[in-house]
Amino acid sequence: MGGAGAVVGVWGGKRGRAADVPAEEVEHEYGLTLVESLEAVGTVDAVILAVPHRDFAAFTPQRLAALCSNGNGYGVVIDVKNMFDRSAVEAQNLIYWSL
Repeated sequence: MGGAGAVVGVWGGKRGRAADVPAEEVEHEYGLTLVESLEAVGTVDAVILAVPHRDFAAFTPQRLAALCSNGNGYGVVIDVKNMFDRSAVEAQNLIYWSL
């Protein structure tokens, strides 16, 4: 995605793009691209979990590692809502931060 971010989320119980937020506006204002699924993103350097949606809480530390290692074996998990056990995430060689 060339330095731009991608946002995957769950809104109103539906996966994917927020129906009330125009994707073009989000991209123009914030430089972020709304995507329909994690598969559309690929691997990334970091995962920011800002809301405790059931879908995100179901992630395992192994899935987080596969998602945010970006092929270099390292990644960062920012867990704003403290959904995950720090030691379990760090055991996957990830950097973990939470409030």
